[in-house]
Amino acid sequence: MKAAMQGRAECVRSLIMTGGDIEARDFGRKLTPREWALFTGRYETARLMARLMEQPCAEQFCDSYHMEWPMLSELVARSKEPKSCWRKFSECVCNLFTISMKTNPVDEGAMDYMVRMTTALASPFIATACHTVCPGSPPCVGKRLPARLFQNSRVTSFHIHPGASAAQDFKRLVAPTDP
Repeated sequence: MKAAMQGRAECVRSLIMTGGDIEARDFGRKLTPREWALFTGRYETARLMARLMEQPCAEQFCDSYHMEWPMLSELVARSKEPKSCWRKFSECVCNLFTISMKTNPVDEGAMDYMVRMTTALASPFIATACHTVCPGSPPCVGKRLPARLFQNSRVTSFHIHPGASAAQDFKRLVAPTDP
């Protein structure tokens, strides 16, 4: 909630993707984090939260993701259609008189496909040494990360020594390890 109030979009994204409750309400004004972002004028953060709720799961991080653009076959078929002479002429005239302006990216368009393609697990752009922790279970909005994944790396080197105090054991557990 505080990250949404302050407009910290990347912090909000991280919190939501690791299981933060987007429907939680505060005790004072009874506002959700998105409502707080709108109330404090953090419209970019509110838009980010709405977009995450529209597409809550990053399917490209899953093993079952197929790298194909569904709109590609439709666009190729449309471009191969025979055009009448009148249609070609009208398109030429329209293109001659229209000014090329930047347009907003289309949802599920070429830019979205490019991002999914370059971040997918099977992508040739990803280094072979990189791999996700849970390829069968991609990150989703509201899904909590298993705490054991983070604890296992620290606890494997931690062994209880007889006669050591609990404070010494705790210091040894949280102390940074030597590389």
